[in-house]
Order: sequence, then C-alpha cells, then structure tokens
Amino acid sequence: MPTAPTLAANWKFPSRRRTPATFLRGIGHALVSPFTARRTFAVADYQVTVPARSLFARTLAKYQAYEALNSNWIVSRFRGTTGGLFVDVGANFGWYSMLTARLAPAATVIAVEPSRENYALLTHNISSNRFANIVPLNKGAGATAAEASLYAHEHDNPGAHSIRKATEDVTGEKISIEPLDSLLAPYDGPINLMKIDVEGYEIDALLGAAKTLQRTNCILLEYSPGFLLECGHEPTQLLEILQAQGFHPHLVRETSLEPIEFQRLEQRDPHLARQSRWQVDLVFTRA
Repeated sequence: MPTAPTLAANWKFPSRRRTPATFLRGIGHALVSPFTARRTFAVADYQVTVPARSLFARTLAKYQAYEALNSNWIVSRFRGTTGGLFVDVGANFGWYSMLTARLAPAATVIAVEPSRENYALLTHNISSNRFANIVPLNKGAGATAAEASLYAHEHDNPGAHSIRKATEDVTGEKISIEPLDSLLAPYDGPINLMKIDVEGYEIDALLGAAKTLQRTNCILLEYSPGFLLECGHEPTQLLEILQAQGFHPHLVRETSLEPIEFQRLEQRDPHLARQSRWQVDLVFTRA
C-alpha cells in the first residue's frame, strides 16, 4: 500500500472523448476479451481488475478511466486528506474505494458491496494492491436489517445489479441488508465523503443512516427518479431527507462544484440530463 500521496499536483484522469486512439484501444480490447475472464488495467500507481466482457473493461480499455469527471473532482478535493472515513456504498469492483484510499492513505475506507461476485473482485483488487486501509463489507445498505434478493439487470454491467426486479423470470441472489448506522457504528470519526450508488435503493439506504448523515460532510450519488419509483419511493423523498439534514446539491465539474436549486431537481430540468432516462450525478455538501 502507498504510504503517502505522491501523485503530481496536476495529475488527472483523461476526459472521455472519442478519438482515433480510443477507437484503436476499443478494437484491441474486442480482440482480447473473448479469450480471458478478467482484464487488469493500470490506474495511477495501482491496478484494477474487472470482468473482461463488461462495460467496466470496455470503458477502461478505451478511455483509461472510469467516471472520469467524478474521479477528477475527488482527486482535486481529497488529495492528501489526513484522517476520517470514506464510505463507498455499492462499491462494486472498488474504483472509488481504491481511489480514495490512494489519495488519503491515513484515512479509513469502508467499502459496502452486497453481490458475491462483485465482492470477490473488490477483495481481489484490495489484496493485490495491498490496500491496508480499505475495509470491505459483504452487505447491502437499507432502512432495517433484512434479507432481500439482488437481481442482475444487464449481463455486461455488474454495476446495474439492483433490488428492483427487471423481469418476472429472473432469479435473484439472496443478500443481507443492514442499516448504515449499524454497519458504520464500529468506525469513529467524521465521514469525509460517502458515495452511494445502489440503483434505486438510495432512499432505503438513507432511511437507515440518520446518525451516519449527521457526521457526513459530503455525499456523491446518482439521482435517478425512475429507479427510485421502481423501488416504491417518491423520488423527491431523497431530496427531502438530505435537505432536512442540512445538505445542498451541486453539479460535478472537473475540479469544482456548481450549486443547483432543489427545485430544478424536483422538476427534472431537461437541461440537466437526457430525457430517455433522466438521471444526474450530484454532490451534496453542507455549504
């Protein structure tokens, strides 16, 4: 594990742009991926391993980054953070967990991932890079302790696993759910950043996180009203929970945040996202 952040001050992930180079890298990946189960990619001075025939692998092969906009903002904001916690809810293969652990080796990163397959990749990535400050938890986050079924929605996108049931004929994986307040109780200190990406189950996760939110300074999440409705919630409830806790929403820019009014989110301003599936990445802060 790295002992101190050594990334250059101007280091950042390349923006996602289609170029001749990305096209050629995509062709190269298409030729290799049928013959291997996993692919490993260099990220800064560590490596990430993902399923070879997945959206993650195609994106990393072509663009050499995953969710570059969010990642570059995290680099600019949290490089060299000296303590506290980072919480990654829906950690998947560990992109955000490893990035924050790399940027803040003196902090503790709690990586929450319910899928057995994804959890195996997460723990592989943690151990192969010797990240001693990441604590993986094979759990889901919800309003109460319970068991649930986790369904695969897209065969090539393990990040789309959800408690939402895509069709009647799919079989879900049984997972264990606990409130974040219980999962995080053993870990003291302020939460510098909590990333939540649970494909429509965000409100349930927040309902079990009243104490957690009180010590959280910043939240990164995908606001997807359609997914929230499919999980049985009125989407604006998510905004109401965070507003009641004193959080303010922002759009993510390359190295900064742009404040946005709650009203534009409640009304699903078409200028913020595609209408075919209206969703937007947001950062909520207390200022």
